[in-house]
Amino acid sequence: MARARAEVDEVPAGFAEEVERAARQSGAVALRTLRPAQGKLTRRAEGLLFDALARRGLERTARALRVPLRDQLAALLAAGEPIATASLRKQLKGVVNAAELTLVVADQVRAGRAALVMRGGKEHIAAPSAALLSRDEVAQVATLARALSRLAASARPAGAARKAGARSRAPRTLLRAELLALLDPLHRAAAGDDRPDGDPLALVMAAARGQTNPTTGLAFVPEVARALGGRLEGDALRAALVRAARSGMVELRPESGIELLSPSDAAACPRGPDGSPLSWMRVLDPVDRAGPVDRGGP
Repeated sequence: MARARAEVDEVPAGFAEEVERAARQSGAVALRTLRPAQGKLTRRAEGLLFDALARRGLERTARALRVPLRDQLAALLAAGEPIATASLRKQLKGVVNAAELTLVVADQVRAGRAALVMRGGKEHIAAPSAALLSRDEVAQVATLARALSRLAASARPAGAARKAGARSRAPRTLLRAELLALLDPLHRAAAGDDRPDGDPLALVMAAARGQTNPTTGLAFVPEVARALGGRLEGDALRAALVRAARSGMVELRPESGIELLSPSDAAACPRGPDGSPLSWMRVLDPVDRAGPVDRGGP
């Protein structure tokens, strides 16, 4: 008859360190495997062991000893790639149930240590970074999506014309400038150019497209300056405008009369060779840059 294994009433030297190493290497270890070579731990020894491991930052569940889920999640997010939330239960060790996992994710998001992001139509969790849109930027995208949908719908035939057939009415199109005016805020949100540290040239170009008149193709420089909301002022604004003109991205045009400008508006404008304020600008597309064509002044 086999002899019963002796019970150990104290935690053997080095056993807590051994268990901690195993838990941190794998994420979690089953409680049933916590058996030192000296024999089975008594309840008192188990209590001492779990107290020591808790002081070392480990958690005990009904079945396992684990690295806290928040710490496991942080280690996964440190790799940089978003993780599908549906796969988290397989990647984190020692999860008790789905409700616990949902709570951990929500706590990390509320604390600003993680963010939920949609990728390929599926929910992912990611570390906060400049690669993610802010809440305001997401709201801006939604607003632009609605506006773009309305714009596209305006080019479709009306209901009666659709019923009568496409041949009953001439096709419609859209103004390129009007489309760009909608898309440029989206480009700024995607590129992060709305942040204070955005590139001055990119900021000026985005604001110019947003302020371009769909009929004339021109933007009023003081209005462009106001659209920047203080992100570029004075010398920095004028330098960015001159840089854009020298790069062939815009054409700057003088005001027809200096008396038409207020002092603050005149101060926003770069100066031409004769010292007159260049208060109008036209964004040049690639064809324009190859050979500008005068489309008339303001």
